[in-house]
Amino acid sequence: MKRYFLKTLMAVGLIITTGSFLVAEEKPQSLQVTEQFAKQASYAAGDLVSKSNLDPFFPSGKFEFQYIGFCTDFVQDESEMTLFLHAQLITEKNSPYVLFALDVNKADWKINEVSLLSIGDTAVSPRLFCDIIMNPFFSYDAKLTELRDGENTHVHIKTEEKVEEAVVQTWTFFDENESCDFTVILESDGEGGTRYTLERF
Repeated sequence: MKRYFLKTLMAVGLIITTGSFLVAEEKPQSLQVTEQFAKQASYAAGDLVSKSNLDPFFPSGKFEFQYIGFCTDFVQDESEMTLFLHAQLITEKNSPYVLFALDVNKADWKINEVSLLSIGDTAVSPRLFCDIIMNPFFSYDAKLTELRDGENTHVHIKTEEKVEEAVVQTWTFFDENESCDFTVILESDGEGGTRYTLERF
């Protein structure tokens, strides 16, 4: 997942060395996908979920993959693009939102790799997701940093409460063997951006 974090940061032009805790409003870019590609991407993403161990946040079993759409933020170089796909996994017990990153050939739109970034009770934009994940806050916690940079690490997001205009969430880095929590408090800055605070349990 570390590879996708770095590529996403390149996509949205964030400067993490400043320690900024403010995410500006997203600026739409020109991204158009065909219905056929959307179906291929949905199949690839759904197949990844079915083969992944997401316990205890999403037990294995049958689910309906509901395509929501691609985000306007994306990365591209001369030969590849990294696109970000929002979807929902529908089951009888719960229906979490999921965010995927897809590496795609620019020439023929062939999907080279799919990665599940986050799963939880709310959708999150790639811009906000990466600004939080790559924040210098994590450099002070070796366990969080180690899990964040793991190849098979995902993020679970759970909304705990809403206090006035603030939203308090628990974010969990997890893989097949361990997990680690931290708190994210989201607030509007009143100018189209999102201000956040990170806290360790």
